[in-house]
Amino acid sequence: MKKNYLLKNGKIKTEFDYSSMYPSDSIYHTDMREGFNCQQPWQRFFIHNTGVVSPCCAWFSSELSMGNVANQSLYDIWNSEKMNSLRSIHKEGKFWENEWCKKCVVSTCNMNEDHLIKIQNTKK
Repeated sequence: MKKNYLLKNGKIKTEFDYSSMYPSDSIYHTDMREGFNCQQPWQRFFIHNTGVVSPCCAWFSSELSMGNVANQSLYDIWNSEKMNSLRSIHKEGKFWENEWCKKCVVSTCNMNEDHLIKIQNTKK
């Protein structure tokens, strides 16, 4: 899915959702596990319209709830045991140990040219 946004400076920003291109059951998903390091749990979180706070921008991230702003402060969510536990598995390079992180397509988006050639050849 491709979306265009008009920025304040008059330029058009294109956002491209790779999730439809690289499903989590891709044969290349396993290949990319080694060396993948997600920084999102240390950099940001997302507040959904339901108040659910999730640690990343993945389309299913509301299912990876770290808490809800309706009954917790952002400070408490950011410093929670749940959030720190998620950071620990990423720090150890074991993102696939989390049920939702292992479905993430971001780990397959940083592919080198060899991976892209393999994918193009398999679609013929």
